[in-house]
Amino acid sequence: MVNEPTSSTFTITEDQSEKSLIKDRYHKGLAAYKNKEFILAEKLFLRSLDLEPNSKDIMVALTYLYADMGEMDKAWQLSERLLTVYSLQAEAHFIKGMIALHRQHLYQAEKLFRRSIYCDEDHIPSLYYLGSILEDFGLSDKAGKTYAHALDLLIHLEPSSQEKPWEKIQFYHQMLHKCLSITDEQNFISTLEEVL
Repeated sequence: MVNEPTSSTFTITEDQSEKSLIKDRYHKGLAAYKNKEFILAEKLFLRSLDLEPNSKDIMVALTYLYADMGEMDKAWQLSERLLTVYSLQAEAHFIKGMIALHRQHLYQAEKLFRRSIYCDEDHIPSLYYLGSILEDFGLSDKAGKTYAHALDLLIHLEPSSQEKPWEKIQFYHQMLHKCLSITDEQNFISTLEEVL
């Protein structure tokens, strides 16, 4: 006698198939995005988002894609949606802050980077961009403290096993260079002595 699949077995298989489809479209979208095939990437991300409307990874990727396409209104709307769903995630505030910064809304960007840091006080990109804004506002002491905190985190940075450290090296190198230029040399030397 052959065992016939039950309805619960069929449902699990359907769920797994849908998750596999979402994952496949998402990764194909990332590949298209990396190859600057923006229209294809957008279609793949949108199809994935239709099946999983609250996916953080898909919303983040699509927001960055819209920004790279120059579709800042779409990027802004999606960042608001991302922030609504993930209001306690530093990355959600950071992304919206980056769009505000791109639009030259410095005060709004400052608030968003501060909210990001409130969610994660060690969010290095938010610290860096907040320091940059504070420097633009002429608040060099506050900028220096913000950069010094980012610098301390950079010195002690240990990438997680999931990260590929070389992917962020250029960005972190730029931040490190900026942090060093604004913080005083003596402070940096004492920080290095603590590490060594």
